[in-house]
Amino acid sequence: MPSLSYVNVFAQDVVALSGFFQRVFGFPEIEAIRSPIFRGLDTGKFIDDQYIRAAFQQAGQDYDKALKNYAQLPLEANDALTGKPISDFRRLAQIWVRGEDKVRHYASPEAALSALAQLEQEGKDIRAIYAQAADSGIKLLANQAWFVRSDKGELSAFLLKSQAEQ
Repeated sequence: MPSLSYVNVFAQDVVALSGFFQRVFGFPEIEAIRSPIFRGLDTGKFIDDQYIRAAFQQAGQDYDKALKNYAQLPLEANDALTGKPISDFRRLAQIWVRGEDKVRHYASPEAALSALAQLEQEGKDIRAIYAQAADSGIKLLANQAWFVRSDKGELSAFLLKSQAEQ
């Protein structure tokens, strides 16, 4: 059975929090990596993957093969404004409207912000807006990202202000 080797615990009171996890789950501390602000806990074979294995089997898929595959899964989505397939996901932006089961995909942050203005005008409640980080590709909460506009007028999102200023 696959296992998570250890859990990192960061907190204002790492002794109390790590002690809680030790008492509740029986995780021993990995003292070799201890610091004044950090505790590592050995989670051993805490993960029980029987249910995900059963789901994979029912779907006719190989769980062990999937577990070893670290490749990014391709997103297949159409732009919510144009209906056209999105082919470049580096500039993908998404809007999650409260009450909708799925996020709306947009080919660019500009398109998403345009759609956002319309949605707000319609009185829609927006749960979250996402943008892809231009440098790393990770999904960011757009309201916490730093944006830069290129000479072409294209917006690029960054996690940190220092990244946006480069």
